Amino acid sequence: MVPGVTCGERETDIVAALSLASGRMVNWNAIFVDVNRQQIVDDQLAMNREVTARGGKVWGLCPAAPVKGYLNFRSGFTFAMLDGWKPFLLLDDEEKIAAMRDPATRARLKAGAEHPDNPVQIMQGLENYLIEGVGSAGNARLVGQTIGHVAAARGTTAFDTLFDIGVEENLDFVFSGPVMGADQDSWALREAVWNDPHVLIGASDAGAHLDMFNTFALTTQLLGQGVRERGIYTLEQGVRRLTGEIAEVFGFSDRGVIAVGAAADLVVFDPGTVDCGPIEMRGDLPGGEMRLYGDAVGIHNVIVNGVPVAHNNSPTGRIGGRMLRSGVDSYTVGLG
Repeated sequence: MVPGVTCGERETDIVAALSLASGRMVNWNAIFVDVNRQQIVDDQLAMNREVTARGGKVWGLCPAAPVKGYLNFRSGFTFAMLDGWKPFLLLDDEEKIAAMRDPATRARLKAGAEHPDNPVQIMQGLENYLIEGVGSAGNARLVGQTIGHVAAARGTTAFDTLFDIGVEENLDFVFSGPVMGADQDSWALREAVWNDPHVLIGASDAGAHLDMFNTFALTTQLLGQGVRERGIYTLEQGVRRLTGEIAEVFGFSDRGVIAVGAAADLVVFDPGTVDCGPIEMRGDLPGGEMRLYGDAVGIHNVIVNGVPVAHNNSPTGRIGGRMLRSGVDSYTVGLG
């Protein structure tokens, strides 16, 4: 399911056919809540209801916080959709930096970014984009400033400033566009979506966008913002939405609850402080590749199968988890 596309009859027919033919539930990514795109959200929820009315079962996945996208010139995932940008993005780092210095290449990329047929809205309103991280101490003062503010101070355009900083930082430069759905009206819509009976909290693409979106921290985001700050759920409701409900939907009988015979998977946290800490880039993936990371705040202990694996945000060095196998550690959830 493409989040920016309205769900019509065709999409509804496909999802219903998948669920009914397989005898299984279908879950899809993702309901991006923003009052400015409410019609899309309404259509997505209507599709869920219609599939259910036909005897199928479907869950839409919704992130636990307003969605913020982080961009960089190394991965270039979203930039690849801009007109004429793909050859540039396939260059190695040194070639890419040289291209960014070249006025002719820069002008060509700028024209491509402004092409009216681009399928995405990035690079529009660039002056309002926020500088999230840089690799050098010399530009550390720029973090937290907008591209437009820095451009005005330097006497250049927002586009040139973006490329200049990228060159200065040898591509160790992260910036972000507008946050989707952070206003009060969008939060009111999000509360309605979260309480829809065909919606699960969360969203996942199997790690495809480790360096792009803030939605990875759904547990601390939901408990910090959705429970404590916004009061959309009680603490008990929030915990259940993250644990027991997920286990029931996907068929794990010994997970998500504290009960005799269940796996001793426990998280000890402070409801008064639990939250997602500041999000930053870390180069700790294989090959030195980058990912987004935000420390968990207010979580004191993590216990997996009775084994303490983390204490006060530090690993203990012990491992309690094991591989779970479908049909052995889970049961089939049908349509009934």
